[in-house]
Amino acid sequence: MDAAKTERILRDIRFETERKGPPDGFPKLPMLPKGRYTDPDFFALEMEHVFRKSWMFAAHKDELPEPGCFLRWDHSGVPIVIGHDKLPDGLGLPPMLADYVERD
Repeated sequence: MDAAKTERILRDIRFETERKGPPDGFPKLPMLPKGRYTDPDFFALEMEHVFRKSWMFAAHKDELPEPGCFLRWDHSGVPIVIGHDKLPDGLGLPPMLADYVERD
């Protein structure tokens, strides 16, 4: 990356870190009802129509530092196994899934 691009990125980071509110002219956002965060029916709809249909952050590479490391992620209602490179044998996967998992 060239020096000018690096400086532009650093300048933008400083700007975002130092500002105390939205940029001038930014539209006022409406208040969100607290039910958006507490209503189980709204949560179920959100899981079905948003989170199960889009990419989600599941793990940082530091959580899977080397090949063979794995973790179980269960934050969307559908548990998944995430592995670095290949997953080891003995995870207790159901037979219908075991054929789809690459192993050492």
